[in-house]
Amino acid sequence: MALSFQGTLASGFRTLARPGRCLGSARVQNGADGSACPDQAKRERRSPDIVARADRSQLRRALLNLAKNAVVAAGASGQVVLAARADRVARQRIEWEIRDSGPGVPDEIRDKIFTPFFTTRERGTGLGLAFVAEIARDHGGGVSVDRGPEGGARFRFITPLEK
Repeated sequence: MALSFQGTLASGFRTLARPGRCLGSARVQNGADGSACPDQAKRERRSPDIVARADRSQLRRALLNLAKNAVVAAGASGQVVLAARADRVARQRIEWEIRDSGPGVPDEIRDKIFTPFFTTRERGTGLGLAFVAEIARDHGGGVSVDRGPEGGARFRFITPLEK
């Protein structure tokens, strides 16, 4: 099983260094089947089609990074769940949730994992989650991590809805 992730270290540095971008629209359709990692991905249907005010390539990059990390954490026999919920009334935002059945993120490092160059992996650069946090901020949103309802990690990536 493989989940593709495109990007280089150099383009990552450019992402962290450049100012905010003009945002377009990205659509989340209720027909996706989790084919990026069919053995582990589970998609929860909670909302009709959702349109985010977002840079499509950056949104894709951030969500792929979170999904890739979840697949690694869950391992070969684990499970990854991807979900998107729109809060159209109170907050006008989309909450993208990526959770896995892996060991989770220890409490003592949760406040460090979005810091550039922080890594727990032997060959990690410590830039993946820093990019995710930067992309979320560029979109007027945020990202957080906690323990999922069944254990493992649960990441929440927040972006505004298209108005």
